[in-house]
Amino acid sequence: MNRRDFLISATGMFLNPQTLPGQDSSLEIPAFAEIDRSMKIFIAEKGVPGASLAIAHQGRLIFAGGYGYAEKETQTPCTAQSQFRIGSISKFATAICILKLVENRKITLATKAVPFLALVPYLPQGVHYDDRIDKITVEMLLRHTAGFARSLHLVPDQIQIGKDLGIPPEKQRMKDFVGYGLRLPLDSEPGAKWEYSNFNYMVLGAIVEKASGLSFDAFLQKEICAPLNLRDLHVGRTLKQDRFKNEVVYYDAYQLLDHQLFSSVHPSNRGEKVPWSYGGFLFECAGAAGEIVASMPALCRLMSALATPGRTPLLSPASVQAMASPPPGEIGHKGDGTPLAHYYGLGLNVDWYPGNVVVVSHNGGLPGSSTWLKTWETGVTAAMSCNTNDKPQQMAMSMIEPIRVQSGEAIKDSRSARIDLFPKML
Repeated sequence: MNRRDFLISATGMFLNPQTLPGQDSSLEIPAFAEIDRSMKIFIAEKGVPGASLAIAHQGRLIFAGGYGYAEKETQTPCTAQSQFRIGSISKFATAICILKLVENRKITLATKAVPFLALVPYLPQGVHYDDRIDKITVEMLLRHTAGFARSLHLVPDQIQIGKDLGIPPEKQRMKDFVGYGLRLPLDSEPGAKWEYSNFNYMVLGAIVEKASGLSFDAFLQKEICAPLNLRDLHVGRTLKQDRFKNEVVYYDAYQLLDHQLFSSVHPSNRGEKVPWSYGGFLFECAGAAGEIVASMPALCRLMSALATPGRTPLLSPASVQAMASPPPGEIGHKGDGTPLAHYYGLGLNVDWYPGNVVVVSHNGGLPGSSTWLKTWETGVTAAMSCNTNDKPQQMAMSMIEPIRVQSGEAIKDSRSARIDLFPKML
């Protein structure tokens, strides 16, 4: 037995990809067997505590597997149904929520965001409100072209917000973050350039709550999860002991390396030194920007609902098309008026390749997790997450290309058309 095979057998064998009784086993398809082997090698060689992978095609879940540990200390295996904090992939779900509100005629993409919210911005003495903010539309927020500075990308300092606004962290909501952030001037004219910022999606989360009369999570459950029978996609919880059933434990590699701890903002242990993953920020307060927890089959189901609207309807074809459309003007187009090869649509990265081939995706990273979601030109959707964040580009992202190649081979096998794990996984 060579070193790789030994490592695989020793650390990566907890679960095989899962199938329903009477269905063809995914592992009987050589390309899926190779993906399974690659995942076990990944876990063994990268030292990743745990990972989960799901692959869907034409509205069916055709592969799902868990590898390594969801919790190392108890040696609890990571399964295909393990749930992870998905970071900025939350923005994809938020964009769908916004488009549902557009379809329900509660707002439009042209709605002026801040006037709609009717917030009173927090303006310390001597600070003047930037009137250009009132020009920002819902569409600009979705595309990260609102003009907010990159410095607003970081999560809010809830301790400082509490001091300035007199609102304790556990009572702060997205509208409070928005009102607080509006004290800062724009970095550019609205609609003039692309600049990624979590703040854009905090504003969108506040709009979801204002337009629907529900909390962000309640709207997510009612309008997105219920129609798709998703029981494992929701706004996360802060403390380790409050995590959801099947949610993994997060191993923040930066904290382990630097021994860096943060003052907890959670009311149960406020002021204590804790890892950022478990109290440095209240996850319940800003789900729209990056704090959703989900299983990988749930992410595949959500993406499949857009890729195959006739089979799993969620948004109208026009809304789905809008998500993949380029931003107006030079942000999304070349000098001759043709779309750029890469741009940020409505909650998704969009890449065009020769032959009119399109790939849509989003990545997400937080202390303790690294996740990616991608749909290729073959119609295959895949989602993968790890419960650590050490060098994520060399970890979870390194699996994209082998999974793309082997999943493309797998769907050529007629047996894959007889596999659908969604009923079991969801």
